[in-house]
Amino acid sequence: MTVQRYAETGETFDEICLIYATAPLLEPSDLIEAQAAFKSAGFRAITLAIAKFPSAPERALRGGDDGLVRWNAPDSRLTHSQDCGPAYYDAGAFCWFTRAQVMASDSSPPLAFLPHVLPASRVVDINDEDDFALAEALYRGRMAMAERRQAAV
Repeated sequence: MTVQRYAETGETFDEICLIYATAPLLEPSDLIEAQAAFKSAGFRAITLAIAKFPSAPERALRGGDDGLVRWNAPDSRLTHSQDCGPAYYDAGAFCWFTRAQVMASDSSPPLAFLPHVLPASRVVDINDEDDFALAEALYRGRMAMAERRQAAV
């Protein structure tokens, strides 16, 4: 483990941030704000970057082996999406730990986290070409907005 290797050379860290390579749209402020919240909560739980589902998970459909899709939660099939509460997912971006949390963890992720909600414009978990194209479009849009702001100055 990297933390142990650093400790062997005499270097230790009180806090550790794991940033995923598939999260290229992060801003420095995302990490700074999450770290501040982590500290202010007394480091009581790992802080995880999350994002709001763009649609209600209660209305999800799953594909079956027979080629048909079925309601994941059949009792919610008549529920309007605006009547469902917000739900979140792991943004695949970053998490903050203390050294003790890293050293004490087993191979399974914890069941509860302190959340740091990222805006949808900075969340693309890149797993395939479509994800990469979306990340690229969001990045180009961000750069175009920055150029417009600069030109207005």
